[in-house]
Amino acid sequence: MLKKSNSLVTILLTGNRQIFKVAKSLLDDSKIEYFIKVDGLKEISQNDNVDDILNTSNGPIEIKVDNEKAVKARTLLADLQELDFDEKMK
Repeated sequence: MLKKSNSLVTILLTGNRQIFKVAKSLLDDSKIEYFIKVDGLKEISQNDNVDDILNTSNGPIEIKVDNEKAVKARTLLADLQELDFDEKMK
C-alpha cells in the first residue's frame, strides 16, 4: 500500500471531472497507487470515497504518485493531458 511521503509527484492537474475519471480508471487498471488532492483539501488515497469529495468541490483535481511510478503514470496519461490542454485552449 502506498504511504504518503515526500516522494509523491503530481502527474495530472485538471478541472475536468471526466478527464479525472478516465485517469483514475487507467491508473486503477494498471495497479498504480495514487493520492488525490482536491481544491486545497487534504490528500486522499484512491481507496477513499472520491465521488463524495468531488461533489463537495468544484476546484482542480491533482493526482500524485510515488516518484518511482511517475514516468509510467505520465506515459499512461499522456493523451489525457493533451486533451485537457486542448480543452483549456478553447
